[in-house]
Amino acid sequence: MSKLKGGAGSIYQRGDGMWCGAVEFGRVDGKRNRKVITSKNRETVEARILELVADRAPVKTRKEHMADARLIATHTPNEWYAKVRASAKTCRYCDTNLSIFNTVKDHMIAVETGGSDGIDNVQPICWECNNEKRTQHHDEYAYAGEKPRPFSVMPIRRAEYERAQAFQASRKFKL
Repeated sequence: MSKLKGGAGSIYQRGDGMWCGAVEFGRVDGKRNRKVITSKNRETVEARILELVADRAPVKTRKEHMADARLIATHTPNEWYAKVRASAKTCRYCDTNLSIFNTVKDHMIAVETGGSDGIDNVQPICWECNNEKRTQHHDEYAYAGEKPRPFSVMPIRRAEYERAQAFQASRKFKL
């Protein structure tokens, strides 16, 4: 696989001899948006990709979005731990009990849509809801009218569990 000039995209040859080219167009609702071009010769694919790249808007990475969000506001680890300790210990969307294994930090207004990284914009929720919510606004996802779903426990080996328990006991801030 080879990259085109200026990060325009990539071109590769499949096993059947066809040439493929791919161009990223960013993310839409948290899902990857890309266009793939195929042809029998490399020059056709390269020319078509360069046409598509000329029309596309610059793509921001998650890292760049987070940098912009931190310019608006940010929070310290101590503020986050205090917020977790003060929370109801259940996911606000599906009422799952939160533990060290399934708690994640959620931005109520996604950083991709202009939200900040301030303590007022983050909340502890379960990883399943965070994965489904993606870049939706808090109000759009919170009141979708869906029933709470049961939490499926991830399989974990006993040694990993004991190591995690020892780590949690040694931490200054406990969940």
